[in-house]
Amino acid sequence: MGEYQVTVKSLNPVSVIFKEKTGPYWELGELFQECFAWAAKNSSELVGAIMAIYYDNPKDTPVEKCRAAVCVPVKNETNATEGFQKMVLSHNASAQVTYKGPYYAAEKMKAYQALRDWIAKNSEYTLAENFLIEAYLNSPVNTKEEDLITEISIPIKKK
Repeated sequence: MGEYQVTVKSLNPVSVIFKEKTGPYWELGELFQECFAWAAKNSSELVGAIMAIYYDNPKDTPVEKCRAAVCVPVKNETNATEGFQKMVLSHNASAQVTYKGPYYAAEKMKAYQALRDWIAKNSEYTLAENFLIEAYLNSPVNTKEEDLITEISIPIKKK
C-alpha cells in the first residue's frame, strides 16, 4: 500500500463488551476466538466490527506487560455475560488509516507510523488517549489474507 491517508472522524459513544489480557499481543488469539463466539451467539446485539484496543507500545513496554482488550460493539442496553465486561468508548474524534493486508505484516507498521507522523505534525489536533484501536472490517474466515481490511485509529482532540 505504501502511502496512507489519515482521516479525522467524529465519533459517538459506543458500548462494548470486552475481555482484557496482559502479555504479548500475538497471544490474543484465544480472546479473539471468545469474542467471535460471543458475537455469533448474540448477533442481534452487535452494532459494529470486532476491535482490539492496544494500550501499550511494544517499543516502549516489555511485551509481557503490554495490555490489550478485545471488544465487541453492542447496543447500549446489552449486558456483559460469560465473563465479559462492559464499557463505553467515548472519545469524540479519532485519526484513522485503513490498512489492507495480513494482520501480521511489516507493511502494517507503516500504517501505524503514518498515524504517529500525522499526530506529531498536526497543529490542530493532539492525542486524547494514549492507545490505538484496530477495527477488523472483514473476517479471516472468508477473506484472503491480502484482502483483510483493518481500520487503525487513535483518539484525538483539538488543541
